Amino acid sequence: MSAGLPFMAQDIVTRKIDELLPYARNAKIHSREQVIQLAAMIAEYGYTNPVFTWFDPDSGITKIIAGHGRILALEHLGIEDVPTIKLDHLTEVQARAYIIADNRSAESPWDTEMLALELEALEEEKFDLTLTGFDTAFLKSMQKEVAESTPLTGSKDAEELDFENERMEHRCPRCGFEFDDTTE
Repeated sequence: MSAGLPFMAQDIVTRKIDELLPYARNAKIHSREQVIQLAAMIAEYGYTNPVFTWFDPDSGITKIIAGHGRILALEHLGIEDVPTIKLDHLTEVQARAYIIADNRSAESPWDTEMLALELEALEEEKFDLTLTGFDTAFLKSMQKEVAESTPLTGSKDAEELDFENERMEHRCPRCGFEFDDTTE
């Protein structure tokens, strides 16, 4: 175990999907379109993110804590096994709260200028942009934004922009959290 951390996952265990019970009160919605998109991403990139589980000692059932959408995508692909990480160190209350916290913590704003540039670069490489997780309408709006914006080399060159990004980003030496000190 790493010093200072109360828990660090050590083992990934492959489990049968039908052995895992989705949390009945999961507040995150996974639309059919999202499940199909996740399945396409798994088909393109492979399965890269284990499902977090918690063993309920009262019922004797292993429950899904994080990964409900990925499970649905795997089922859509006809895959029966999934890599999992057990979070059995959590109490039942912590497990329920973690379900919400995990979904909420993934929400953050985008640097739309940087996103537009990266999407444009991927498109130039003929990469299927729908495999980035964005829908077609959003991708079209980003293409329009790139077409209407002035190039980066206008007032600042790319090297100067990189320097500014480096100055603003910081990493906590204790936990590794990255933050931008220019936000309030």
